[in-house]
Amino acid sequence: MKFILSALGGAVLAANIGPNNFKTLEQICLQNGLKSEMTTLVTSDGYILNVRRIPGKFTDDPTVQKPVVLFMHCLDCDHMEYVSHQPDKAPALVLANLGYDVWLGNNRGNRFSKAHVSMNSR
Repeated sequence: MKFILSALGGAVLAANIGPNNFKTLEQICLQNGLKSEMTTLVTSDGYILNVRRIPGKFTDDPTVQKPVVLFMHCLDCDHMEYVSHQPDKAPALVLANLGYDVWLGNNRGNRFSKAHVSMNSR
């Protein structure tokens, strides 16, 4: 399985105003005929991270193995920067439509990954 890591600048993508800015990832994917999933990971030091996945279109054969792409955002951003632009420009949507298995990471401390097994974020 091959992996591709995105090094796109979050500040550039976050500055784009798109039609999906106030929608959830699930809404955006459903609207564009794409599946979406959420996985929760716990780091060795107890942080609970929300990782999202766009495995492809509803019409795709689930037995076909696809190349994997992992998008990781920059400081003060989250996975939504890769899906909130127009579907033909949002990097995660473009690659999912091209047949990639797209994973969207969230660093600890952003709005999707604030939890910890024992500490309170307040």
